[in-house]
Amino acid sequence: MNPKVAIVIVNWNKKEFVLRLLTQLQMIDYDNFDIIIVDNASTDGSVEAIRERFPNLKLIVNKENLGGTGGFNTGMRYFLKNNNFVYKYIWLLDNDAEVEIDTLKELVKAMEEDEKIGIAGSRIIDINSRDITIEAGAFFRWDTIGVKPLFRNKKNIQFSHKTYEVDYVAICSALVRTKAIEEAGFMDDRFFIFWDDMDWGLQFKKNNFKVVSVFTSVAYHPAFTEKRSPLVDFYYGYRNALLTYAKHSGLLQRLPIYLRHIRYCSKVLFFLGLTGRWDLMCMGFAGIKDFLIGRWGGKTFKTKNKELKKIKVDSNKEINKIIFLNTGNREDIYNALKAVKVLFPKARCDLIMQDDRADIFSKEFNNIIFIKRDNRGGLIYLFFIFLKILIRNYDLAVIPNYPSPFSFSVKKVCHYNPITNDLVLSNENLKNIWKLFLSVIFGEVVSIFLLPPVYVRSLIYNKSQHE
Repeated sequence: MNPKVAIVIVNWNKKEFVLRLLTQLQMIDYDNFDIIIVDNASTDGSVEAIRERFPNLKLIVNKENLGGTGGFNTGMRYFLKNNNFVYKYIWLLDNDAEVEIDTLKELVKAMEEDEKIGIAGSRIIDINSRDITIEAGAFFRWDTIGVKPLFRNKKNIQFSHKTYEVDYVAICSALVRTKAIEEAGFMDDRFFIFWDDMDWGLQFKKNNFKVVSVFTSVAYHPAFTEKRSPLVDFYYGYRNALLTYAKHSGLLQRLPIYLRHIRYCSKVLFFLGLTGRWDLMCMGFAGIKDFLIGRWGGKTFKTKNKELKKIKVDSNKEINKIIFLNTGNREDIYNALKAVKVLFPKARCDLIMQDDRADIFSKEFNNIIFIKRDNRGGLIYLFFIFLKILIRNYDLAVIPNYPSPFSFSVKKVCHYNPITNDLVLSNENLKNIWKLFLSVIFGEVVSIFLLPPVYVRSLIYNKSQHE
């Protein structure tokens, strides 16, 4: 007999996606489950469409957007409070995920084989390129703030085990043992989105439960590295990462972790400001500020690109070698590539990209210069990458989204404007390399003043906020 499973789906303004997922769930190879949809105050007609297409499903409509964290907690609390723990497991699903008929069955099978498993996550495959595994759980780094995912964005992976024990799994398709929630608690509502599943995985491990990735359970989802917005990267990414390590690292261990991270963040943010993206710089420092003052939950910002001149093309022969920089998601880079191909159809197009994203772009570019995500060389390693681009003497560098320090290794640089589909000239080139050096100096100085208050403030967050 299949144990009873509660399915919680959180939705916010993705009507077509959530309807697709609900349709798929009617066809899965599992016959003992109930579904609840938690809608975070959508304005796209999601609520009305769900009620019309699936009138028998339980739908909770929040008065405001509580984020993924608050949405999942709402659903889990409902099931556990109103059903006296009749559900052995709760399956958490993102609204833009897709599942196979045996996705849930394989998760349950893994959980039934080991009572110490608290969370089991599916292997997540790229919904747009289904030969690429985008994540299968991950491990925390304890030398700085960051994670080391299993098989991030890797093609045609081979695996020898059904399950792998990890530090956390993506909540876009994860099965949770209800008895484990009693001990480990719900997700921390302070996160809103991003780093919430990472924090939760560590919380389960602190309570002596295993967190595993189940490779035979497959779910499909847009690649995490390709869907994040600047708000997620610079605001939630900075604020919530500091909170996670405040909760799960020791006092002496935390000091060098915070030092390395704040030095890195400060340099990045000053670089963005010096290259015209004051909006992104303010967004990142706002994340650090809100960590200091204890402001949690959701946040909204307006982003604005600086005005630049449209590129003038005298002759296609002038541009023979082009390097695309790594500051943009898949859509940004592909759209920029299309625009460049119209202007320079005969040009050779190379790409510089983190090694854990390179497989996504391997077909479209002549050559890829890899940046090792887990490099230990720091600025020295990146300096040699910079020299490699400089020596190759590219005719043009293309910035698909926000600025990149590697643009200063090329004489002629342009931004891609996704709104107008234009290439616009930029002064972030070799002549203005002083901006790069100045951002390093400013970042180092400011990090000296930021570290003490951030570290001291982390002491009050050391206690987990779980129910």
